[in-house]
Amino acid sequence: MGLQDMGADKVDLNDTGQYLLQKAKSAGIDQAEVDLTSASGVAVSARLGKLETLEQQHDQSLTLTLYHNQCAASVSSTDWSYSALDQAFEKARSLVGFVQPD
Repeated sequence: MGLQDMGADKVDLNDTGQYLLQKAKSAGIDQAEVDLTSASGVAVSARLGKLETLEQQHDQSLTLTLYHNQCAASVSSTDWSYSALDQAFEKARSLVGFVQPD
């Protein structure tokens, strides 16, 4: 992975987090927390001195926690598309209305 790729991941993390936090603010949520994880790597295996497999891996996940009226609800997703982010937000917003206050 080059430095340009790493920079793009940082921008995506920031944009994704800001998108969800702005949705929470616009919806009147008291507080919101977004935990984003993105990891990339390469797996290499060799046998008898010869390359057998070379795999590039990329994993990402997010957890969104909303706090409203002393209640909290969390949802997780590995899909960072805007439609999936919207669905995750709506699910968390719906759940936070059903839980008992802390």
